[in-house]
Amino acid sequence: MNAALDAQKFDALVNRLEATSGLYPILALAGCTALFGAAQTAGASGFLAVYLAGLILGGHRHRATQVINQAFDAFAWLSQIVLFLMLGLLVTPSALVPILAPSFVIAAALMLVARPVAVALCLLPFRYIVPEIAFISWVGLRGAVPIFLAIIPVLAGLPDATIFFGVAFIVVLISLILQGWTVAAAARMFDLDVPPLQQASRLDIDLPGRLGDENTVAGYRVEARCLAVSKAVEALPLPLTASVLVVIRDGIARSAASAPPLAPGDYLLALARPGDLAQLDRVFGQRSRVDDRGLLGEFAFDGTTALAAIAHLYDPTAATDGAVTLAELVARRFGGTPAVGDRTRFGAVELIVRDMQGDEITQVGVELDPASKQAWRSWFQLLLQRLRWNNRGRWTLRHSVSETERRQE
Repeated sequence: MNAALDAQKFDALVNRLEATSGLYPILALAGCTALFGAAQTAGASGFLAVYLAGLILGGHRHRATQVINQAFDAFAWLSQIVLFLMLGLLVTPSALVPILAPSFVIAAALMLVARPVAVALCLLPFRYIVPEIAFISWVGLRGAVPIFLAIIPVLAGLPDATIFFGVAFIVVLISLILQGWTVAAAARMFDLDVPPLQQASRLDIDLPGRLGDENTVAGYRVEARCLAVSKAVEALPLPLTASVLVVIRDGIARSAASAPPLAPGDYLLALARPGDLAQLDRVFGQRSRVDDRGLLGEFAFDGTTALAAIAHLYDPTAATDGAVTLAELVARRFGGTPAVGDRTRFGAVELIVRDMQGDEITQVGVELDPASKQAWRSWFQLLLQRLRWNNRGRWTLRHSVSETERRQE
């Protein structure tokens, strides 16, 4: 509680303080250090205090957010570089040879037995499906933290401490090489891969006073592969609470009303609420070329499309209500909590959540021939169908149960 109050006071201090932009990261770092020291002196956990302070600060708008985030990202990378440099100085390759065999056995036990069992026990109460549990079990990468913890016995001078350190080092290397290089293949195998998020070149501009709490000015560079290219400003799919203030092309600023259709390399300023920035990033951000491979279906329907309009094409046996939309059908299949990439069987095709705005499905993709594209893993899909639950509470990814099968269950 004291840490939360201190974080709120620091948040208010940052918003009131007028300083050079380069000083805000230093102020934030000094505040974290002081909070850590105060918690430790009081007999509490300094790490937990800083963590809670970060949660509170991250949930409120404050001045120089972008500058502070960029500086702390650089601090994080620098810390990792220093940590790995220190760890490398402690490793003697010749001392690792005698413990290679037992280290491989330990790594196999951790990756194939210990972690899958632990993940399953933790996630089964939340009704995750088998592909999700299997994928989460496989991507439990080990990194610098286990190696750092293995240094503690060495520093304490315990017997055989170098053996513990060597085993931890080898296990981490095996995990990084084997699991790290197969993450994408595992996602495809479990049918959980989705296109990467769109990246937007955004610059946040702070606004003073109460206006800065409710609105923000964001600057964007129009990317070559984004939704905004070749569209007029008034035709952009922007939130109702967002508006484009000015468009800059070739050094000339034009109002939104007089600006020509947007082209790659244009710059613009938009006024929006903080909750609108994610949608603006999707409009102006670079789209991934992964979409060209039909990862989320060969084509897409708008989420508001009536189910009755397409049911006769793909699943004539489905009971259709004229008021039900594609988005409502898919959301119902996933217990009301869908995510991009979730897919469900609908007759001879698969319906895939292609795009979302908040919790609402805006686009539904259609996979015309899912059987031929997934034939190489048909044996695995059959196993998953045998293991799946008939009644699920929370869905996070995808399943392949037709409406007819669901009614029969």
